[in-house]
Amino acid sequence: MPKDKKYGEEIDIKKYQNENSVSLGEMNFGLWLSEKRVLLTHILISILILVSAGFFIYSAYQFYIYSKDSSDKTPVVNNVSSPHNMTKDLVIEAPQYIKSGDRYDLIVKITNPNDKFSANFDSCFNLSGHEFTCANSFILPGETKYIFALGKAVTDDIKTLTYNNKNVVWQRIDAHAILDWPSFSADRLNFSYTNVNFYSISDGNYNSASSGNILEFNAQNSSAYSYYDVPLNIALYEGSQLVSVNTYHLQNFLSGETRNVKINWPGNFSNVRAEIVPNLNILDDSVYLKYQGSVTS
Repeated sequence: MPKDKKYGEEIDIKKYQNENSVSLGEMNFGLWLSEKRVLLTHILISILILVSAGFFIYSAYQFYIYSKDSSDKTPVVNNVSSPHNMTKDLVIEAPQYIKSGDRYDLIVKITNPNDKFSANFDSCFNLSGHEFTCANSFILPGETKYIFALGKAVTDDIKTLTYNNKNVVWQRIDAHAILDWPSFSADRLNFSYTNVNFYSISDGNYNSASSGNILEFNAQNSSAYSYYDVPLNIALYEGSQLVSVNTYHLQNFLSGETRNVKINWPGNFSNVRAEIVPNLNILDDSVYLKYQGSVTS
């Protein structure tokens, strides 16, 4: 019987090919996957646990930040608060008074030394140790401003005038909504005053037989915002001395608009300069006009 030459020869399994079935490589991978199934399952579960733990830690941190920010927005009344919300007291100068006819203008200068807090409060002028007049006011972070009580009839001794704040409520600036307070403030209070001229009616600059003065200037709203009402605090100085104060309101003052303002100003003055400052609470959403487009002057 002839011996088969291939009998007993070593078969190279790597040369095995079957186009209609699973390849040897796929079979080996399947076998390896079957043998390592438990280990791979444990590895996958571990990865999922680590990912879940990471998301949980991140969520917990974000919740902490949110809770912290929410507490920051809570008003701080009269500095009674946690150390995180402590504020410095407002700096109040001695009140002044200026006689205007048979009435008095009462004036006080206040500075807010806190650059992250605004304040709302009742500003109260007192005479002879008693409360004479109070009005709600505000002050922005880092602001120095005058507060006026104009045209008051005074029967007590005016030299007993004193001033105090009541019901002070502090509000921390939301650092997420307002990243940079100086830029935020400058963008919204971008007003300019040009051609400022103060003259006597009797100078011949104004056709009238009346006596008195005129303050005239152009006010321009160079900000991107329009406002229902922009109150202006106006102070007259002779040198460094404050000699008179007044207020003026620019109603429906649109972005890009320029207005010519003329104000009758009683009294006798010489060589005065006018200081014009907006008294506008830009942190109050109600002061902004809804979008109406800008005005080109």
